Amino acid sequence: MSAEVQTAAAAKPAAAKKTSIVDTFLKGCAKGFKVGIENITHAMILGYVLVYILQETGLMDLLGTLMSPVMGLFGLPGEAFAVLISAFFAKASGCATAASMY
Repeated sequence: MSAEVQTAAAAKPAAAKKTSIVDTFLKGCAKGFKVGIENITHAMILGYVLVYILQETGLMDLLGTLMSPVMGLFGLPGEAFAVLISAFFAKASGCATAASMY
């Protein structure tokens, strides 16, 4: 009888350690932070630099004047065209551009 109990115990796989919800949450936070640092930061810096260059060279005012009628159809100022241009290259860059304009 003891041999049967030993073989039954050996046949059962060892119970895997169950991870807590806090550990799972923290692993997800670490992965999200890594994505934000490695992927999104570069695009946001690109957006800020693009707006800065456009403002310093005076092209932002020119674009705003030229695109004002078109963007006015959507209820946006003409300078919002820079957001569309930068969002074409990277979505996070468009968000950064919009944030830096206001």
